[in-house]
This record gives sequence, structure tokens and C-alpha cells, in this order.
Amino acid sequence: MGVGYQGYCLAMVRGQNPGPGTIFCAFPRIGRVLLTRILTAIFLILWTLLFTVGLAVVYLLAGLLIQGLDVVGAALGLLLILAGLVGYLVGLVWASLRYALADYVLLDQGVYGLTAIRRSKELMQGNVGRLFVLLLSFIGWYLLMIAAALIIALVAGWILVAQAAMLIQTGGNGVFTIAAMSMTLLLAFGVILLVEGIISLWLLPYLTGSVAKFYDFWKGDRPDPQGDWSVGGGSGTAK
Repeated sequence: MGVGYQGYCLAMVRGQNPGPGTIFCAFPRIGRVLLTRILTAIFLILWTLLFTVGLAVVYLLAGLLIQGLDVVGAALGLLLILAGLVGYLVGLVWASLRYALADYVLLDQGVYGLTAIRRSKELMQGNVGRLFVLLLSFIGWYLLMIAAALIIALVAGWILVAQAAMLIQTGGNGVFTIAAMSMTLLLAFGVILLVEGIISLWLLPYLTGSVAKFYDFWKGDRPDPQGDWSVGGGSGTAK
């Protein structure tokens, strides 16, 4: 359904007025979707292992520099650690964004597996930075989600401290207080999930629609799908 929602957004940004059934458009090709996702995950794991080995080598070299107890060596070692960590994160982002359009290729161009992954890499050649900046433009929403979770957690923590203090001061029923504190934790967790879910539902159409438009723009005049992939999609078609 996640891939189907990407197809829904792709039809939407093309002005095709897709119906709700478009969300189920990936079900007839679920085998292709799973194969593409599994291969993508394997490639990401291999890239992660490669970057992890590289980071370990950098940390080893930095440790040798720091062990010299020389001020300059220690400073260079710390800089090397920082550079290695930044490079590690940049590498992971680069690797993941290379395959970001594979699902759109699968739906829109009638290919899957290694072919969809290869075409995604072709589309992303020279565009990794552009997609990263596009996704980064939503950082305000992510910060809002983090801030909301922190505020709820702080309020819950304050209530827990008050409940514990009341138990100590009054010498009340410990079992009752523990039950009340447990309810506070569960309630706080539920509120966090509810708030994060509401923000995510608000954000998802903008985010997925933006990536779909990104794909559609850089696809250019590449071939359209070999048929209508928007099964049950109302008036929306892939043509």
C-alpha cells in the first residue's frame, strides 16, 4: 500500500484525479514490489557495511594519532574522527537516495528488480543533492514532531515526579501510586503517538507528492508504463 500511495501521488501531481482505489495499484504486482524492495535492502546493507569498515579504519588511524599524546596529533585525531563520522552519514544518505525513485520506476515504466534499481540510479545521477535539499525543506515539520514529543514527555515527567513526591510526603498506598504512574506513562505514550500520527498524516501528502513530482520532472521523455497501473484508480490512468 505504501508503493500504491506513491502511485496515487504520482497520478495526483500529473493532474489525473486518481480515485481511492489507486492506493491498491501495487497489489497485482506484489512479487515485483517485494523483489525490488529486497534487492534495494541488500544493496543498502552492503553500502552500510562498506562505510562502516571505512569508519572503523578512520577511527583506528585517529586512535593512533591520539595515543601519541602530542597536542597536534590529538587535535588531528579528533578532526579525523569528526570527518569520518560526517563522511559516514553523508555516504549513507547518498546510498539511500540513489534508490529513492525505484518504486516510481517500477510503477511507471513497467520494470522491476535490478532494472528498476538501475534506472533509479540513472535518474539520480547528479540529482542526489537536489533531492536531499528537497527533503531537507521539510525539516521544520520534523522539528515540530520532535518538539511535540519532548513537550509531552516533559509534562509526563513532571506528573510522575509529583506523584512520587506525593507518595513520599503522605506515605500513601504504594501500589495505587505505582498504578497511577503506570497510567501516566501509558497515557503520555498514547498522546505522543496520536500527535505524531496527526502531524505525519498532514505531512505525508506533501512529502510523497514532492518526491513524485521530482521523479516526474527528471524522468523527462523516458517511456511511460506498458498499460494502466492505477488499477481501480477511478479516472486516473498512467498515460
